[in-house]
Amino acid sequence: PSSLPCRIDVNLVTGLACEGTGSFASAVITFTATRSAELVSIQAKVGDESYDFTNARFGVGIDGPIVVTGRSQTMVVIEMMVHNGVGAEIAIHNIQNPMTPGQSTW
Repeated sequence: PSSLPCRIDVNLVTGLACEGTGSFASAVITFTATRSAELVSIQAKVGDESYDFTNARFGVGIDGPIVVTGRSQTMVVIEMMVHNGVGAEIAIHNIQNPMTPGQSTW
């Protein structure tokens, strides 16, 4: 569930998941790294339309605050140590859902 308003034009936090197209949402991404790295790139889309990561914010990681090293409208790069075959989790907030309804790919 989002801790921020789902839409910028409605200043209300319901505590429920933001599911509407164009709304702002939070997500917890759980994955297993396929190689060791110090940077993680995050992007998502529905069909051919990308999520908007312009104002994305992150929760605190295992080693403290997550540092953003790169950002565009369609992706964000963070500092995060991951190891091949080891599970990891990232909490990301204030990402804008695409205007296209459907299933997302991350």
